[in-house]
Amino acid sequence: MAQAEHTDCQLPAGVKARLWMEARCFYSRESAQARCWLWLLRDDGTLVAVHVPLAHLGDDDGLQGFLRELDVNGNEAEFSSTRFGDVVRLTDAPAVPMPRWAISWGHPFQERLRSFATELDVDTLRLLGELEAPGPFLGSVENYNRLASLEPGLRERRTQALKDFPPLVVPLLLRTQGWPSLLPDQYEDRQSNRGHASELTCPPGVLEAIDRGRDLSGALASHYRVARAVVRSAPMRTPWRRLDDVHQVLRVLDAIPAHSRPASAASLEAWWPSVKLLPVPRSSDALAIIGQSFAKGWETTWESTGLAAEQVPAKLRDCRDFLTAAVREIPPDDCLSCAEPDELGLAWLARRGLHSLLRASDRWHAQAMVRAAPQGSVDAPAQLPAILGDWSDDGRHASELLTATALVEEGREMSHCVGGYWNECTTQGDRILRLSLPDGAQATAHVVLAGVDVDGPRYALEDVRSRANAECSLVMWRWAQQVEDAINSPDREGARRQALRHARECASRADEVRSEWVRPFDRASRAELEQVLAWLRTQRDSGPRGDVLLEDYVRGTGHTPVRHHVDELVGGDPLDLVREPTNPHDPAAIRIEWSGRKIGYVSRQSNARLARLLDQGVRLDARLTRVVPESRAWPIIEFRVLAPASRPESARGRGVTGRQMSDA
Repeated sequence: MAQAEHTDCQLPAGVKARLWMEARCFYSRESAQARCWLWLLRDDGTLVAVHVPLAHLGDDDGLQGFLRELDVNGNEAEFSSTRFGDVVRLTDAPAVPMPRWAISWGHPFQERLRSFATELDVDTLRLLGELEAPGPFLGSVENYNRLASLEPGLRERRTQALKDFPPLVVPLLLRTQGWPSLLPDQYEDRQSNRGHASELTCPPGVLEAIDRGRDLSGALASHYRVARAVVRSAPMRTPWRRLDDVHQVLRVLDAIPAHSRPASAASLEAWWPSVKLLPVPRSSDALAIIGQSFAKGWETTWESTGLAAEQVPAKLRDCRDFLTAAVREIPPDDCLSCAEPDELGLAWLARRGLHSLLRASDRWHAQAMVRAAPQGSVDAPAQLPAILGDWSDDGRHASELLTATALVEEGREMSHCVGGYWNECTTQGDRILRLSLPDGAQATAHVVLAGVDVDGPRYALEDVRSRANAECSLVMWRWAQQVEDAINSPDREGARRQALRHARECASRADEVRSEWVRPFDRASRAELEQVLAWLRTQRDSGPRGDVLLEDYVRGTGHTPVRHHVDELVGGDPLDLVREPTNPHDPAAIRIEWSGRKIGYVSRQSNARLARLLDQGVRLDARLTRVVPESRAWPIIEFRVLAPASRPESARGRGVTGRQMSDA
């Protein structure tokens, strides 16, 4: 059998260049040694990368038949070859292989690699490299083919669009990934962060604008549902380090006054991690509050905090504890007693501003914790059921804090506010752990319940802090992540389920006990809180206008792809109500669509009246009111339907929001 060193061969018809590669060029682990890789550049300019058994390394004699099998199997990700056995297509492999550093520049394989690369389209390779230079990997086989296989005129127009608006066009035309994927198990979940994004769906309007040289900025503004000025702004003209927050970034920028937006992509990216930690806007009004927080200017607002960009996220995480405590200060008989911390935080931004919120949080964290009279019943749980307990590995130790006293002691010893987390631990399932390393370093880890799936409850690492809320070392972070994995291990599923049952039982008690250890509010913060609450009351009193036909949450979200787009949803967005009279399960069925995408249905108990109105051609105004993406294994999406302002003039239903699905 010919080996990788064999180079003198007659390539079969249809092949312009080929390259064989052994596992040792990529991997040292034994599990990879039984396979080898083959890159084929075909005469039509398309590139193919496959993964085959090692026994066929260098088998150029079988390439002619293999080409026919590739054509017969079309785009099948895996198939069985007569000559090569089990074949796996590697669409996310690099267009030009990148050996490990152990393969030196003068190695014979490097010479063959360079020879292979010279046959590829250099302009396409250069473009992909320039776009990925700041961030995600783009130089994959799939992305190469998406451009190199086009006729020259079309390729030039798409290339220009990618250069003009890289953060906006790259997610629509190319697949972004964290790093190259060269093994079959990396292709199992294209939604994971291990190299894959969701399936590409470039909207027809944008694609037509690109391919026909029309108004691209207008098409992008329409697709992303923002102003043209946002699309044309400086941050949209250069590649970003990250591309997964595009919709969120655009929504925030669109809410900021035009003269106050970031002046560059560098400024946007420097402060964006802090924006993501601001109170979460669940409605268009709330998003407007976030935007107005920067009315004095993007850079000016952040610089007014007196903190460097890398310091602000920690301070904003501290604000969450402060706002949670502030909500507890609201008297039970107050109309705002059920306010959420994010709602209070947004009100604080609107009434007092970001600087005031950060200062109030700092003052509150500086207060010493005091013992307060317990409220409610005295039968609070004395101890949480353990999930991990005490666990050690290679000199590193993790200890789960299972009592209120243990939390208070941890807070005192580490000089942070974890002592007030007992209520979250008992009613929400949160876990606090004391971590230590062999060198004596200590930290406190906060782990939260992230959802429930077929494998039971899942926990996620929320934060890790050293003494006095200082950032911990990278070594400590890695230990905390290993602890997270241990908590979620299959052998602890029973313990996780027991912990979830315990949290639900505690949450269901009407007389649940609040922590008797509290951090008091200083006079200035209490006065500011009263101003914020007064403002929030006036906002609630205004209420929605018009006759509300229905307020409910969207049903069936767990059976739609909406969970992949939940970050794009914002309260106030219009919804389409689409009748499905031939639905086999319910003749009154009404499908709910957002931006042309199905997100679920109106509940069967509530759809009859709306169905009759839609069938009569009545215009209904449906709006998304609130989104809670992290509430369950599927998102909760709330909506409101208002009565029509007037009947349509004819059966044509001019301007009708609801649509009738054809019986065909």
